[in-house]
Amino acid sequence: QSAPEFATTVDIIQSEHLAAARSYVKDLGILQELEAEIERDCDWLKSYLFAAQGVDAEYVSLEDIVPASDLDASYLGAAECALDQSFYDSVACAVAQRVRECAPRVPVLTGFFGPVPGSLLRQVGRGYTDLLSALLTAGLDAAELQIWKEVDGIFTADPRKVPTARLIPVISPGEAAELTYYGSEVVHPFTMEQVIRKKIPIRIKNVKNPSGHGTVIQPEPDDIVDPTVDPINLTTLSSLSSLPSVPPSPSPL
Repeated sequence: QSAPEFATTVDIIQSEHLAAARSYVKDLGILQELEAEIERDCDWLKSYLFAAQGVDAEYVSLEDIVPASDLDASYLGAAECALDQSFYDSVACAVAQRVRECAPRVPVLTGFFGPVPGSLLRQVGRGYTDLLSALLTAGLDAAELQIWKEVDGIFTADPRKVPTARLIPVISPGEAAELTYYGSEVVHPFTMEQVIRKKIPIRIKNVKNPSGHGTVIQPEPDDIVDPTVDPINLTTLSSLSSLPSVPPSPSPL
């Protein structure tokens, strides 16, 4: 039986990465460590793709999700100022509609949602994958947004620097935003805002520890979300450090 087509593609990716590493990394110890990591990641990718075979899925292209009319005269000044919330609300509705049209297939999104007024990098930055998942969650009125990272959740401090740092099982949006302001880059406040304002909780989980509870960013308990709505699950390794900094709210005296 011949190998799946994706295996050949992954082999090419692995070969090119190994060749680049051998061309630029001169330290033998570092090179051996990098080669092992490349091979390990490609083996994991193959196993992931093999497990996904047979899933009735559909790729959802969002390259034209922002109407052309919004990219011209109506947003000429957007290059010099931030887009308002109505723009992100319209993207949320449009993306949600595209996903609904996939039913009953499983939608697959990359996180890139095409050009935006003033340029994607200037307005959003490198954190658009998590932002798009938040907009989609809000547009679908989902029960929960799961963001999968390479960390177990939000800690009291950076566990790489503070050995006694503890995982926080439940945290408020304000507390999470304050931790982000002081160095935590798990979820940016602007991304949180898109979901929390709809009273939808966010669960941070670890792709390398799927059985872990993670951290839940819980909205204020004045509204109850419909538990019958299916959650949106997103696997993302993106960084949100490029989004604009948001200072924490002052603590009450």
